[in-house]
Amino acid sequence: TRPRHAAYRYILGVDVSDGIGQDRSVVDVLRVPTVTEPAEQVAQWVSETTSPEDLAPIVDAIGRLYLDDDRYEALAAIETNNHGKSTQDLLQKHYGYTHFYRWQYIDKADPSRRFSQAIGWATTPQTRPILLSRFASALKRVDPVTQLPDLLIHSPFTFEDLADFYSPTGRLADAEGTGHDDCIFSLAIAYYCAEQLFIGEAEPLNERRHRLHQ
Repeated sequence: TRPRHAAYRYILGVDVSDGIGQDRSVVDVLRVPTVTEPAEQVAQWVSETTSPEDLAPIVDAIGRLYLDDDRYEALAAIETNNHGKSTQDLLQKHYGYTHFYRWQYIDKADPSRRFSQAIGWATTPQTRPILLSRFASALKRVDPVTQLPDLLIHSPFTFEDLADFYSPTGRLADAEGTGHDDCIFSLAIAYYCAEQLFIGEAEPLNERRHRLHQ
């Protein structure tokens, strides 16, 4: 991985399992894209046996390692559908973690009122297609100036999950057979949050990169 830099920002995408070997808990560290570099998966932690409660200090340690330029912990975007609420609750109340993704509504007529009071990411029948669509687009887009994709992936676990993520239509859908999709969702959550928080309201990065090249 590339060395950390004070000007970078980081997001943790966290998919939490029950820790009994049926599924995996995954913490992905995503470096937020800049005008000169794409989003990049810079670290990943994977376990089949770590409970939601035992995952909290691990997320805490990783988040405090990847400080952003304001010296905040990495932004933690934890999937809170099930076990993740326990992990997030311990992080906030016991470990004093302060930097969490705030849930955003995507159907507000006034974008300034899109932020809710809830923290964490919820994968629902409504948000799942959007999450995977943005993730798939990032994998396919290539910057014409740098010739790099919008999202750089390095983990063999993520590549393994992607190879097993199947749909008859050719779109990202579900893990086939006994495969896993945890490494996909942890990284997809991190990338979506990066788009929402650091990309969406500014001039598109591809246009900024084009002007820089000119």
